[in-house]
Amino acid sequence: MVDSISHSSRDHGVSRIINSSVSSADVLKSLSKLVVFSILLLLPAASHGLQSSTPSVILVPPYAPPFLNVGDTWHYHYSGPEHNSTEQILRGDTCGSAQCVVDQETNPSWNDTVWLNRDWNLSREYYLDHTIPFNYSYVYTPAIQLYPFPLEAGKSWWWNTTVTGW
Repeated sequence: MVDSISHSSRDHGVSRIINSSVSSADVLKSLSKLVVFSILLLLPAASHGLQSSTPSVILVPPYAPPFLNVGDTWHYHYSGPEHNSTEQILRGDTCGSAQCVVDQETNPSWNDTVWLNRDWNLSREYYLDHTIPFNYSYVYTPAIQLYPFPLEAGKSWWWNTTVTGW
């Protein structure tokens, strides 16, 4: 808040005197922030002539799927014969030329082991049923996008892939 403003004229120049209730420490703090902000604004323009042909800005998607790390574990409770189920990232592996992780969900009724890349896309699956003599092994080409990150309520998706046994 400005308490008073006065003008004086001396030697054909005009100077302004502002009396304020703001302390000089607050003014210096604000000026310091303004100077730092100004420098940060000018840095890209000043360094433009010094840049190599490689761009210095790396575009990153506005989202990133959660990282899957060996040892990550989830616990589920199903109302059917599965009852309690545990899912865990067991180890790292390769899926073609991409890095992936091996994820296994285990419960009294079945085991489901899947190979997921860093975007959580499913490339292989091995399923073993404990209640009937049934199992399968599939390879998905291309890998199935299980979750279109970022996840949002009401979002839906589909995929088109070829499934082969292995």
